[in-house]
Amino acid sequence: MPTTVLIPARGNCEYLIETLESIRLSTLAPGEIILVDDGIASELLPKLQLNFQDLPLRVLENNGRGIVDALNTGVNASRFSLIARLDADDLMMPERLAKQELEFQKNPDLILIGGNAIFIDQNGNVTGQSDLPVGNLNEHPDFGMRCLISHPTVMFQKEPFLQVKGYRSIYRLHTYDLAEDFDLWLRLSKLGKVMNLEDKIIKYRQHSSQITSRFLVDSAVATLYASALNAVEEEGFHNLEPIIHNGSGVIIPKGVWKIILTKLRTSKRIEFKLMVWSMRNPNIFVKLLTKFVVRGSRMIRKLNLKLS
Repeated sequence: MPTTVLIPARGNCEYLIETLESIRLSTLAPGEIILVDDGIASELLPKLQLNFQDLPLRVLENNGRGIVDALNTGVNASRFSLIARLDADDLMMPERLAKQELEFQKNPDLILIGGNAIFIDQNGNVTGQSDLPVGNLNEHPDFGMRCLISHPTVMFQKEPFLQVKGYRSIYRLHTYDLAEDFDLWLRLSKLGKVMNLEDKIIKYRQHSSQITSRFLVDSAVATLYASALNAVEEEGFHNLEPIIHNGSGVIIPKGVWKIILTKLRTSKRIEFKLMVWSMRNPNIFVKLLTKFVVRGSRMIRKLNLKLS
């Protein structure tokens, strides 16, 4: 059951050679590696073609259209039925592909599987590890409200991905997308089983330039919107309007407000409004208050889960 390893990349990609080296060490060789060039520094590509001639590497151009287009381009071009995601700064553990492919062989209703990760810093030093819930996530009480699956660890079936029309842009932060992965997991979970392995299957590089760490409030707003959209989809609404956060501020269309006000429970609606207000009133006090509310909400949710 060959697998496509899908890596979107842009910029200097200073860790990409290490990433490809980690795939070379895989105990189960991938059927292909698709590198989606979304604006990779021109001097890097010749090095990749020279140093990795032994790998089934394909480079696809995306012309800087963003992560959603890059990922959809890669999946649509893939030659195999299983897609394994990996980011251009992370490292794959040698047994990763074998362990995930085995789960698909054992579980005919499995749509997507993720796993845990070892955290590393910019120099590759271990700084910690993830502790995501494992096993079947479809019935997990927190699954619909926060992302329990680490994007670069996932392997999913191509056909269900195409059935739900792939990744989509729900929150645009300048040239970046947020919560596009969580939105996809929710839609795929309606077609079959989604789960996490307990195993640490990648080394996840954490650094200050990562979008989710730099824009905590934006990420939280995007996550709440994805949760609300999950309820809308069940009723057959398909006219998606993204939230836009650009240099002029955050723009929330009327259709988005309608979804938020009708599909989120009261506490989450208040949280959404507070975060939007903080982005529109960017002073230090408001920012600190909002971060406190966001992090406090997460801590309370985790405590409730442990007690239940």
